[in-house]
Amino acid sequence: GAIRAAVRGSPHSPLHSRNGEAPLSPPFFHGLLAGKRLELLKETLPKLSRVAVLWHDASNPATASLLQGTHVAAEAAKLGLQSVEVRSPSDLDGAFKAMIKGRAGAVIVLQDGLTIAHRARIVDLVAQHQLPAMFEVRDWTTAG
Repeated sequence: GAIRAAVRGSPHSPLHSRNGEAPLSPPFFHGLLAGKRLELLKETLPKLSRVAVLWHDASNPATASLLQGTHVAAEAAKLGLQSVEVRSPSDLDGAFKAMIKGRAGAVIVLQDGLTIAHRARIVDLVAQHQLPAMFEVRDWTTAG
């Protein structure tokens, strides 16, 4: 399903390996992670049809890899994906309004310096908009 597609979509997956070995690269694991996140969201929210992914700084290789893996996994899971970039903390309110307007049924927050620094605000916005959310680490659930 979504996990296999995300792995296949990674240029570092075993299916793209030139020497037949399974590389242990971050893009490969990011594809697995993205697929598993979406799989868990669909199990928890069976009527889910659209997911937002909140991110900052696609020039960060980890963010770019996670974002690509999420796109591939969402397509394989037949979920609409709304990519929502925040460039500064002042974009957060508008980002959540855009998610609601775009009919996102849940949000995945990709973690980086900006999202960590404004974690409490993001958790408050998730609660305010009653949007199911998935975060990278447990600390987010105690932030709000």
